[in-house]
Amino acid sequence: MKQPARIDLFLPKLSKQNPLVMSPSRAPAKYMEDIKDFNMFCMIDKKGQAQKTLISSMYFAGALLGLITSGFCFDNFGRKRSILAGCFITTVAALIGFFCQNYELLLVIRLMQGFGNKMSGTAVFILGMELMPPSYRNYYNGFIQLIWCIGYPIVAALGYFIKDWNYQYLACSIFLLLTTIPSIFIMESPRFYAIKNDVHNIKISIQKLAKLNGIVLNVEEIQ
Repeated sequence: MKQPARIDLFLPKLSKQNPLVMSPSRAPAKYMEDIKDFNMFCMIDKKGQAQKTLISSMYFAGALLGLITSGFCFDNFGRKRSILAGCFITTVAALIGFFCQNYELLLVIRLMQGFGNKMSGTAVFILGMELMPPSYRNYYNGFIQLIWCIGYPIVAALGYFIKDWNYQYLACSIFLLLTTIPSIFIMESPRFYAIKNDVHNIKISIQKLAKLNGIVLNVEEIQ
């Protein structure tokens, strides 16, 4: 006989005896699909609670690891390459999620997502700040935060229309791939080339920035 599963207050058909308990047979199909796939009935024992919490914790562990290692990558491989690497890791992790059928692999996926997301996100922020004139940096900062605000309802809508979580991962991988393509065409920061003491590429980057701003500049005069 199946044990009752602990759920959130907003779900319908709650037990009269305990408003936080619902029989699995009466729970909404989507909710039961998620928790039954890996046997994460939260109210049964501490193991079930830990399994559910660990899924979120692995993402933040990956994010922390990504933040620690990203500084080294930014200064040694470049901002642009770090963006592409982070986007690649995140996209591959989402694609693997489409084929995921066990809990251990799901934890690895979440770790990869956190790592790639923070590496690419931080690199995009730094690259934009280094390319922007100081007077526009506050606007750019607000724009970056706005992207997050727009992304959350998109993901929520994705979950509303796509019920199977494996297919949610597939949809995310396609969306991530489409948003990664423009990153191939962005320019590298002149500051990175300055760190590497690469004068030739510094001049090329400055020339590109001048062209974007409609300025005629003879970079050969730059010493």
